[in-house]
Amino acid sequence: ALKHLQHALQINPASSQVRKKLAAVFLKQGDLESAQIQYKWLANDSSNKAQQARYQAELALLRDDLETAIAQLQTAVKKSNGNDLESWQRLAYVYSKSGQVTQALTEYESLLTTHPNDAASLVGAAVASIELLQADKAEKYLKLATDQGSSDPHAWFTLGRLREAQAKPDEAAEAYQNALSIKPDYHEAALKLAIIKRQQGEPETAEKLYRAILFHTPRYSLARYNLGVVL
Repeated sequence: ALKHLQHALQINPASSQVRKKLAAVFLKQGDLESAQIQYKWLANDSSNKAQQARYQAELALLRDDLETAIAQLQTAVKKSNGNDLESWQRLAYVYSKSGQVTQALTEYESLLTTHPNDAASLVGAAVASIELLQADKAEKYLKLATDQGSSDPHAWFTLGRLREAQAKPDEAAEAYQNALSIKPDYHEAALKLAIIKRQQGEPETAEKLYRAILFHTPRYSLARYNLGVVL
């Protein structure tokens, strides 16, 4: 994917979409310097004030400057009159990351008044509700997010977290399995499912899950530790 995007950028250096995708790939790889170069270009090139603020927020996040990131994202949401869904979701996420979970939930709930079927916002609201120990709210949002066989693996993963908190391991395992059916490389879901299977007396199933995780991500220390417990 990286080589393809770099080739696309050589063909069209002014493509903001390619640069956004490149920044995302660099972040995933942990190459913060290269991601920063792309966001700086995007921030300087954009004539759209909302987009400028969004990219400045991403630069602030790379510096772990959450206060500036929140201020820039607030500007992005305001300048777009609330129509920039991505920036609004990002604002809610950064509130949560900074420990302002109540404010994060408020933002997600505001988002859902105008985008009631947005899966990412429903999951975000559910995660914030779980952290605030508001199980009824989390249940409501996850029901909406997983109704009609949702294809969002994060919705099923979050439902698994809630079911574990409610001491319902069978339902949690089913939710994690649904997440893996949609996203087979969802290692966090595989790890959670493996731990439940081990606790339920299925060490062989747990071992297979741990080994599958380590095959793709050899440095996943939690999977390696738990595999040692099973063996």
